[in-house]
Amino acid sequence: MGYHLEAFKRNREYSSAPRQSDKRPVRSISSVFSFLLFCTLCVFLVSEGTSFAVSPRIALGWDHTVMVKADGTLWAWGWNQSGQLGDGSPIDRLIPFDSFTPFQIGTDSSWASIAAGYDHTVALKSDGSLWAWGLNNSGQLGDGTTTNRLTPVRIGTENNWVSLAAGYDYTVALKSDGSLWAWGLNNLGQLGDGTTTDRLTPARIGTDNSWKVIATSDVRSLAIKSDGTLWAWGRFSDIKLRDVTGTGSLTPVQIGTDNNWVSIAVGYTHNVALKTDGSLWVWGLNNLGQLGDGTMTDRLAPVQIGADTNWVSIAAGGHHSVALKTDGSLWAWGSNYFSELGDGTTTNRVTPVRIGTDTTWVSVTTSWYHTVALKSDGTLWAWGWNTHAQLGDDSKTLRQTPVQIQFPRQ
Repeated sequence: MGYHLEAFKRNREYSSAPRQSDKRPVRSISSVFSFLLFCTLCVFLVSEGTSFAVSPRIALGWDHTVMVKADGTLWAWGWNQSGQLGDGSPIDRLIPFDSFTPFQIGTDSSWASIAAGYDHTVALKSDGSLWAWGLNNSGQLGDGTTTNRLTPVRIGTENNWVSLAAGYDYTVALKSDGSLWAWGLNNLGQLGDGTTTDRLTPARIGTDNSWKVIATSDVRSLAIKSDGTLWAWGRFSDIKLRDVTGTGSLTPVQIGTDNNWVSIAVGYTHNVALKTDGSLWVWGLNNLGQLGDGTMTDRLAPVQIGADTNWVSIAAGGHHSVALKTDGSLWAWGSNYFSELGDGTTTNRVTPVRIGTDTTWVSVTTSWYHTVALKSDGTLWAWGWNTHAQLGDDSKTLRQTPVQIQFPRQ
């Protein structure tokens, strides 16, 4: 599997060749870059037994978007070349199928949680069962095969899954007993099992039963334990950001000694986190201002951004970050090459800038170059790159500010 990593070592020096593999479709766009899932994961309190209070949940892949609505129905839109939308569409097309607007996947109303990788999707139902679909070239679906799935297939028979995260061709999950599991591509130690062997079914990571929050990127993962400590593994987990040839850590290693971490988001080479006091912290590469500390200086350990203690939600994109405050305001910073910040410009921002004046934002998630957010009235909004209709606004037009996404009447 080839990774265009060198393109990310230089400021705005993007690869002009798409990443290819013998099993992955090649995208017909002017520039394609390595994928990263950058989504702020919902925090589930791990307890004995599985239960979900369903609220709208959104996940972004490279250029597809999936959503579980408050009624438990599953919706998807955007790129579907590998079946990642889950509607059963065939993949042997000369012109890949794009869904320009959201459409419902099946008729089930028991979906509870969702995560999206580069070209695969994983989800949980309200009974704690695990389901997956889309590209499966490295076993990222976890069904014991490398066969793509065009509709959701159940993974195993267990009903105690509580949280999911999906990276580039791999998946990480938590069970209700606090155990950590991973499967799929493992060439850089991104599964955290101490090897570089791909796994076609869920494999347990260590013996701890204290994992609480998980987040993934292209090739590394971060997690928080129930004691509030922060852990990382895979490429860049050792924070040697310039050493793109190293594998980082093959098993979870603790980041610092603080024990008051509550939320994490993982960008391509930067990290964003919240502490229990509502303070915002960042570290990693900062060549495009993605850390938001007013500089372009890399940070090898977490540094606080400003003095505010009213941050409540975070998400990290390729080279940008977005966040919400307790007053419902939306903020963004970092690279803005494809208007992924949503401020109406293509100007990079080295400190958090407020997006609009609304105070009704309740959740936000982002991918490489597109962002989707939800307001308290239940409306969905999107902005940024839209080459494969991943915004869902019935177009392929780049949007520099949030536009509302319309759902068909049910």
